[in-house]
Amino acid sequence: LGGIIPLLKGNGTSVSNMRIWERLPDNAGNWLITIKPNKTAANEGDEVEFDIIMIGVEPGTLVDYQILGIDETDIDVRSEAKLFGQFVNASSGINKLKLRTIANRRTDGDRTVTLVLATYNATGTFTLIDSSKALDGLIDVPPGSSQVVTLAPGQQADVWVTGAGGS
Repeated sequence: LGGIIPLLKGNGTSVSNMRIWERLPDNAGNWLITIKPNKTAANEGDEVEFDIIMIGVEPGTLVDYQILGIDETDIDVRSEAKLFGQFVNASSGINKLKLRTIANRRTDGDRTVTLVLATYNATGTFTLIDSSKALDGLIDVPPGSSQVVTLAPGQQADVWVTGAGGS
């Protein structure tokens, strides 16, 4: 059942005898949020879609989210989801958010990726599997630095360069 709250309105005189009530929507302040990714584990380079079901949240509400466990270099620039963002709660209360990751050559281990709706104390997680393979002789140079490599006559080298947001 919806709640009832008094509205205090007046022209500056006493409102002690005035009773104006407004009915709140059903479940006002009592919401149930479910976040479920379409995969429990995904390889780097995969897309994961979160189903976000919001019961008791007014349609049209702007919802803030955050993604933890990865950084912006793990997210494809074409991804709908970013590390921080917002979406508008659908009229049905059923929302979808797609996160597209990047396959890279950085071996950083498997990670737990968590979508957080802090306002609603709701989370959904999946494991991002590190599918990167370190190449023999790979030299990983941190951003903003440089590395000089000397090659023997006839020796070949491949150079793989990544920029912010992808390869």
